[in-house]
Amino acid sequence: MERILKPKENFNPQKLCGELKKEGIDNRIWDKEDGYLLEWDIGEESLVEEVISLHDPVPEPDRPSQEELNAQAIEEIIAMLMEGDKYEI
Repeated sequence: MERILKPKENFNPQKLCGELKKEGIDNRIWDKEDGYLLEWDIGEESLVEEVISLHDPVPEPDRPSQEELNAQAIEEIIAMLMEGDKYEI
C-alpha cells in the first residue's frame, strides 16, 4: 500500500519510519518532489493512519556522546565523594 505525505514540513521521514516500525509495520519512505511517498507491505491502513495522525515532525534530541556521558559520571562521582566528606566521624 502507499500514501503521499504532504506538505513535507509536516513530516520527519526518519522519525515516522521508526514510529511505524515500532508498531510492527515494515515501511519505506521516498523523497519525492511534491511530498514523501510512504509504502508499506503489512499492517492495517487504520493503524498506519493512526501513527501518521500522532506523528510529531520535531526531531528527537541528539543523544549525548560517550565523552559527555563519562564527564557527567565523573562529576556525579566527585559530588558523591565530596558529600561523603561532610559526614566523617
